[in-house]
Amino acid sequence: MRIFSSKDNEINQDILSIDMEIETRKEYKNITRVKGRMVPVVDWRISLYINGNKLNEDEVFVEEEFFKSLLNPGKYPLFTCTCGIFGCGGYYVQVIHDGNS
Repeated sequence: MRIFSSKDNEINQDILSIDMEIETRKEYKNITRVKGRMVPVVDWRISLYINGNKLNEDEVFVEEEFFKSLLNPGKYPLFTCTCGIFGCGGYYVQVIHDGNS
C-alpha cells in the first residue's frame, strides 16, 4: 500500500509495510458452571512500517479502517491517539490503489 503525503509542496509516495504474526493455541473455557472445554484461540499482532521505519507502539492503528481501505481507495482515519479518541490526536491517510498495489 502506498500512502501519499505532502512534503515541500510536492506529492511524494510513502510506502506502508505490514508485518503480521498469527499464533493459535487451545485454552480451557468454562462454557457453563459445570462444564468446560478446550477451545481454539487465535492471537495476532500487526507491526507497521512507513518507508522502512517501524511506527511507535503508542500510535494506535485502526485495523477496521485499514481493511476497508483495501477494498476502496479514499481518505481513512487510520491512526488515533493512544486514548482511542480520533479527535484527540488522530489523522487521516489518503489511500490510492494503483495497479496491483
